[in-house]
Amino acid sequence: VLPMAYCNLQSTTVAGPTIRLDVLQDLFLRHTYIYKGKPIATPVWEIQPEKIVLGLPFFGNNFECNNTAPVPFPVHPPGGGPAPICELTRPSDHQMLDHFASMQIYNSETVTSGPGIGFDAVKASAWFEYTNKTTHRRHQVWFEDPRSVRAKSEFAHTMGMHGVAFWRGNGVYGGRLDRDNVGVDSADARAMWQAAATAGHAGGGYGGRGFHAHEISLSLKAN
Repeated sequence: VLPMAYCNLQSTTVAGPTIRLDVLQDLFLRHTYIYKGKPIATPVWEIQPEKIVLGLPFFGNNFECNNTAPVPFPVHPPGGGPAPICELTRPSDHQMLDHFASMQIYNSETVTSGPGIGFDAVKASAWFEYTNKTTHRRHQVWFEDPRSVRAKSEFAHTMGMHGVAFWRGNGVYGGRLDRDNVGVDSADARAMWQAAATAGHAGGGYGGRGFHAHEISLSLKAN
């Protein structure tokens, strides 16, 4: 069974991760997951964990904030801390982007959230803010990195699941969003796959000791 644990942004009014670790904990530990105001049709907690491959994202989102950033901007230690609230005019006020694109923005735009990329330990996701050089609007980017991939994969391992699978697992390489099989190898890509593979102190390769990491690919396009 492959539950797709991401794209939980349909009704949100604030920026945030594609999937939060605390939401995963609600789903599998407290058994209170609600989707669009209704309980999901087949509760995944009624399925034996070893039959579950948890679907996770390798992509994130770039949000345009409707409110201004707090002044002064909250200081967070390098590599840690929650993000300030980024209000959205509409839930659709975001653009999907992969890890490669996130890092391109981080290295080319005017980052306003301080040194280093933030990491919210409760949500287990990376983030940063910047001001768009053209529109001068505030943006907040939430995306997956090796820290977030490892934390969510560790959760799946702790729950006794068979493994994890990543939608847009190829996108971390900097591939085109409309072609899942196009990408460029990179140290970031290898680090993210390795973070998933070593969850639960697995052996070498992508998965070990019964825990596996896969890529989800639903594209039927011909090259």
